[in-house]
Amino acid sequence: VKEQEVITAQSFIVSIIMKKDLLTLNIGEISLILSRLNILFSFPEKNHEISNDLFASCCEVILAMFKHYPKQLYGSSSILISVLRSMLHHLMTEKISERGSSDAKCQIFSKICELLIAHKDVYKKHVVGLVLDFVSCMQTKISSSRKELLLPSVYLLLDTLSMYEQEELNAMM
Repeated sequence: VKEQEVITAQSFIVSIIMKKDLLTLNIGEISLILSRLNILFSFPEKNHEISNDLFASCCEVILAMFKHYPKQLYGSSSILISVLRSMLHHLMTEKISERGSSDAKCQIFSKICELLIAHKDVYKKHVVGLVLDFVSCMQTKISSSRKELLLPSVYLLLDTLSMYEQEELNAMM
């Protein structure tokens, strides 16, 4: 499948999500859409780079879901976190081709992390795993420039944690 076709399909999905009066999506359909997003990051082809446009398109789908279907996302929280973990892993391990490319991807990822704060009661227990993934990758294979780009997102993730999750995180590190 060509990248532009995927972007076009995701743009159509965003349009459908925004028009709840035309079609209301249920938890199963939201989960299916999220699982398809996860495939883009989980099984990249050899030498396949995820472009800014494709990454932004994936993020736009998630942002639209947060805006129009937050309750259905609650039922799909494990899949959502799996997608976020795949995206974060991509951001941490992506080859740095252009500085602006990484900046744009990290900024739009931060927008998603920012939305998690408003729903922290649902996602706080899952966010611990994302933070631990960042810490684990930071110890082995992440450059200092990439770390600097991702820190705003990680700080937003930390803002979702309650004192209990913060203590749990400290114990795990």
